[in-house]
Amino acid sequence: MDKVDKLYQNYEVLADPKNKPSEHEDLYLEIIQSVKGETSEKMLACQFIPRFLKDFPKLTETALDAQLDLIEDGDVAIRKHAVKHLPTFCKESKEFITKVTDILTQMLQSEDTAEVATIHTALMTIFKLDIKSTLAGIFVQIQSTDEETIRKRAIQFLCTKFKHLPGELITKEVEEFVLEKCKEAFVEVSGEDFLNLMPLLSNLKIAKTVPVQQTFVNLIAEQAELEDEFQPTVDNVAGFLQCVRLALPYFSQYISSNAFANFISKSVLPRLKDIEALEGGAELSLDVIKLFAEISVFVSEDEHNKECVELIHKILLEYLPLPPDESENGSAEEPNLQFTHIECLLFTFTHLLKHFPEFLTAGDNSQRFKDLKTRLQFLARGVQSGIKTFRESLVGDKTRDAKVEETKMKAMALRTMNNINALIKDLFRTPPAFKTAVTLSWKLSSSNDGPLKRPSTDGNSHTDAKQPRRESKSGRELYQPPGGKYSTNVNSFRPSRGGSSYFPRGRGRRFY
Repeated sequence: MDKVDKLYQNYEVLADPKNKPSEHEDLYLEIIQSVKGETSEKMLACQFIPRFLKDFPKLTETALDAQLDLIEDGDVAIRKHAVKHLPTFCKESKEFITKVTDILTQMLQSEDTAEVATIHTALMTIFKLDIKSTLAGIFVQIQSTDEETIRKRAIQFLCTKFKHLPGELITKEVEEFVLEKCKEAFVEVSGEDFLNLMPLLSNLKIAKTVPVQQTFVNLIAEQAELEDEFQPTVDNVAGFLQCVRLALPYFSQYISSNAFANFISKSVLPRLKDIEALEGGAELSLDVIKLFAEISVFVSEDEHNKECVELIHKILLEYLPLPPDESENGSAEEPNLQFTHIECLLFTFTHLLKHFPEFLTAGDNSQRFKDLKTRLQFLARGVQSGIKTFRESLVGDKTRDAKVEETKMKAMALRTMNNINALIKDLFRTPPAFKTAVTLSWKLSSSNDGPLKRPSTDGNSHTDAKQPRRESKSGRELYQPPGGKYSTNVNSFRPSRGGSSYFPRGRGRRFY
């Protein structure tokens, strides 16, 4: 008798409800042995082995091993057929779920898109049988595999498919299990894999709770390696900035940004000149200052406030020149001021100063305050002149066919100068006050903010204290301030080059 016909005959006997399966174990063993046969036999075995699995509980492991032989077959059609029926083994014996899921995850390295789609379907089916055991199997590969393709595709699968599972499956217990598994994986994976896994965590319902958000910030801080010495390379700076951006949405009145702010103050800002010397360093250094300004809002009082204020003050003075000495003929060269840097540093300085006002107000600091006021008075004159210039220029744009980008740059420059002006006024109060609500200039121009009200014609970025703070990722618009007496030649304002993501290849050290 033909072997295929024999397999069909065995099937008919085992499927007959009148027969007792235990009396025909030999027929089931013949089906299992057919995995070593020809293609047609293997295709039938893919279906028949799981079909009668429940009738032969003593042979479950033997049957599973046979099915696993089929999913390693050289013929992709046989592999897909075997994978399609693999969830049956998990349904009949749930203790196999983690093992089967582990194997299916390894198969994600396949370059056959149809096979990968079949694997996805099988994994989604197994998820519904036991979600925690399935997750455990997937994370085995994420944590232990040396194959980058498997790890990345496993992470991608989780991030894209997990959120589509039925809501009743994703309980609080399951979400906490996912968090614990990710925490274990973060010890092993690279910085890029860490970034790819974070969306899985951020989409969890428990991610809306303060304790979990604090956990996220702690995890990001570990990846940023804030305890290590900072080395200013392109990869290190860009990797650190990625960490800050990732943590930024979780900072609040309940979750302090102190760990990151202290690290930037003590380790990054002192190396700002070294960062500027790197390829693309001007943009990287500005991004450092901009992100520092954004997280400074969430700094709380601690023992490092005094040192941080002192360090910020030192950097700020580098961007705030003293009024130039006029020559005998009454002429003096105007400095070329970096207004975006000044806006960020003033904003950060005032927020940190709230926690240590004695830095300027204490009696023995009077000379320090006097020096700062002298510099700010000189700056204020130039800023007020610049505000007038850009207001008039923006009004002129309405009467001519001005380029959209040029108008945006002018509006942003006007917002920057208005912010600086408002911050100076607060510092000039006696004692310095911190009541003016300022929206950083680039925040209003970010498309990530969603629909916004049209800004006022004067570009003023002041907001009412009761107005909710707008959240967005750091913008990357950069302009070159005009020199001299704030020339009306606004063509010198230009956007920065597009950003890029820097990560070292491979695993090993996570970001640095």
